[in-house]
Amino acid sequence: MDYNVYADGYDTLPTGDYSGIDTRGLIVPAGASREDYYRDPDHIDVVNGVDLSHVSPEHKLLAKWVREKMYGIDVRESLARLVELVSSDLYDSNIIAKELKELSNRLEKEWNATINGLTQDSEVINARIDTKGLIQTTLRQRIDSEVSYLTPTEKLLDIQHDLFSYPSVRCMAWNYGLGLTPIGEEPEGLFGGTDAKSILSNVTYQDRNHLTVFVTKDYSMESPEITKVNAKTYLLTQGTSSVQIFIGGE
Repeated sequence: MDYNVYADGYDTLPTGDYSGIDTRGLIVPAGASREDYYRDPDHIDVVNGVDLSHVSPEHKLLAKWVREKMYGIDVRESLARLVELVSSDLYDSNIIAKELKELSNRLEKEWNATINGLTQDSEVINARIDTKGLIQTTLRQRIDSEVSYLTPTEKLLDIQHDLFSYPSVRCMAWNYGLGLTPIGEEPEGLFGGTDAKSILSNVTYQDRNHLTVFVTKDYSMESPEITKVNAKTYLLTQGTSSVQIFIGGE
């Protein structure tokens, strides 16, 4: 593009009203008059909304030079330095952004690795369901419940054996024994009862002739029917459940 150059003057003079102003040095496109090209005579009266406390000293100085330098070469140098400074700031910002992104990715991987090793809510809920299918309020209650089922703490029977010793005791249990369920009403295949199995029990001895038998919750009985089979054998029944106690020798 060709330009008309008005030389030998300032090239940063105010534009618009040129009366009484030396306009030499203004550059406008060829074929255009100064009045046509510089057509906004109004001064900038809009309040500067930039928070100057956020502007660096370097940027403030360059802005001051652009506003106040008399000669065009100085204004252009100020603008050039401003462009270079902005570019440098952007470069630094990009480096920082890249480092932050790498840090974020690394922390995300570490967090995911940590999360994968944690117990999920669904696991905690499932862990509160005990072996009886009951949902306990807390995991601690579930553990306590399981311990109670595995520990013979339920009193079953006080026995006076008159053996003048501390005999060993073992217990057997089964369900649907003869006489507990009308014939034909027991579950299919359980005529005569289920197989008898040894169950956990504990014994306390009051003296050489008296003892108390304890069993786990699964085999506790509130008001059992007690049959003394012989001097060393007792049969307890309640509902469809049976527990037999055998008292040994010395």
